[in-house]
Amino acid sequence: MENKMNGKKLHLRATRASNQDHIKISTWEGHHETLSQYMIKPFIAKEVNHKCQQIISFLNASSRKYGNGNSQKKLSDMGENLADTLLTPEQKTLLMSTSAHHLILELDDYLVQIPWEILHIEDFFLCERFSIGRRVETRQKLVKYKNRPRKYPLRMWILTPNEKNLLNNLKEGDIVFENININGIINKILVASLNTDVRTEQLKEKIRNYDIVHFAGHSLYNPKEPDQSGLKFGNEFFRASDIYNMAGGRPLPSIVFANSCQSARTDEWDENIFGLANAFMFSGVNHYIGTFGDIPDEISSQLAVSFYQNLASGQTIGQSLKSARLDIMNSHNSLCWANYLMYGDPAEVYVPDSSLETDRISHHDSKPDKHLQAKHSQPQTPSLHIRANGHETKTKDFEHQQSIQNNQTISKKNWAVLL
Repeated sequence: MENKMNGKKLHLRATRASNQDHIKISTWEGHHETLSQYMIKPFIAKEVNHKCQQIISFLNASSRKYGNGNSQKKLSDMGENLADTLLTPEQKTLLMSTSAHHLILELDDYLVQIPWEILHIEDFFLCERFSIGRRVETRQKLVKYKNRPRKYPLRMWILTPNEKNLLNNLKEGDIVFENININGIINKILVASLNTDVRTEQLKEKIRNYDIVHFAGHSLYNPKEPDQSGLKFGNEFFRASDIYNMAGGRPLPSIVFANSCQSARTDEWDENIFGLANAFMFSGVNHYIGTFGDIPDEISSQLAVSFYQNLASGQTIGQSLKSARLDIMNSHNSLCWANYLMYGDPAEVYVPDSSLETDRISHHDSKPDKHLQAKHSQPQTPSLHIRANGHETKTKDFEHQQSIQNNQTISKKNWAVLL
């Protein structure tokens, strides 16, 4: 099925050659004109990297303390300072005045370590103002891969390693599993399997069988050996080098959501594979969602559930993440929402309109005044979810869920609010 793109796009392109003391920044809406303008900004790498590290360290500290109102003010000040460093006044004006709904960050591999999503202009963070995604221009020699065919229902694999200190992650897996299958079976768009005891060899064997992979657990970023960064499964790691080795075969999943600490952390990329996000994108994943820093388990789980609800309702993938951010921003003091970034086109839709009920969730309006209303409005009443009873088995699959669906009448009295 042909992918559908919704909404006007704004592009922000930033490039910097090695050891240069400036960056070239250009912005445009829609298609790139034959003649376009770029602007030069001074770039002192040591200074910029220090500001970026301060932001990530602040997010990590806030995560441990669960933040407060002052935390968001501090983050907005830091994001504003970084915006002043990277953008011209004209570009900041365009970013706040445009009617574009989606923002595509087109970055070269010398600039991927910058948390562009947290730049703050006037009253908004970029990730709050826009449905936002990244594209990267790299020096790496790329492998040609086939696009994954879009066949419905989409198959989703939820991976939640069963560890004592990951109880909220297990709960996250349960909720996402039940929510996807109850709603997905009705619309025939998504079916999910849940596994709490997978090992890395099984992962390598089976991952290509799924369209979406959701991981809730621990991840490791290794700054000295980025190709050894990985997702933790028991005593094993599914490393960036493992993902790199999978390039060139059958297509990998279209979406990978690594809902774990530092799962998208990176420094400048070079000719070698540089962390999880780089490895997944290199190997052909269409959209990769991860985090800059540390995230609190319970709130990050709520964000994930909200994201999949939005995605299944027909929103673009970028809007799905943005709406989930706003839900957390409006209902918690935590800065968890600021940790997330996405590689890939934010305007892509995974659930076509033809699969949906007429009362599906509507898209957020992208005009600035509507964003202002959303920012200060009361959080929406959370949707209701059905939860499985514990973890009787270590693997739950669609067939089991379908038998429940066929043999039970699900009424509102049976539903329980979990988050």
